[in-house]
Amino acid sequence: MKKIVSMFLSIILAFTVTSVGLAEIPQPNQSIQSQVTYQEALPGDILVITTITTYTPLARTGTDGSISKKYTYGGKEIGWAYLSATFDYNGTVAYATSAGGDITGENGWSGSGKSTWCSGNTAYLTGTLSGNNSVGVNLSLSCSPGGNLY
Repeated sequence: MKKIVSMFLSIILAFTVTSVGLAEIPQPNQSIQSQVTYQEALPGDILVITTITTYTPLARTGTDGSISKKYTYGGKEIGWAYLSATFDYNGTVAYATSAGGDITGENGWSGSGKSTWCSGNTAYLTGTLSGNNSVGVNLSLSCSPGGNLY
């Protein structure tokens, strides 16, 4: 009986050590941990659909995420804006460490003046969508000290 219990515990211990070791290896494609989508109406019949995505963290002290905005005018898609960012956090403070993104126009609209940067716990993207009129594009993605994106 002792041999069976000992063998069973050895198998569990070996599996636990193997699982922890494999979890620390960075994976090439992160999976989505959470995703939130909401809408807002801008002046001039422009509707914006915003999606914030948090990816499964590869490390305990950091997280990756993105925010995208789809712009429509009169029911037609006129463009997209996308900001991707990486954050470090430790339970007390959070920092945005990198940001990148783009603005793309569609159906006769164009994106221009794109700028991305990080400040404190927030990553930013600004620019303009131009077509029948101009729409200011402003995206920001922040991280709480606990690693939650908003």
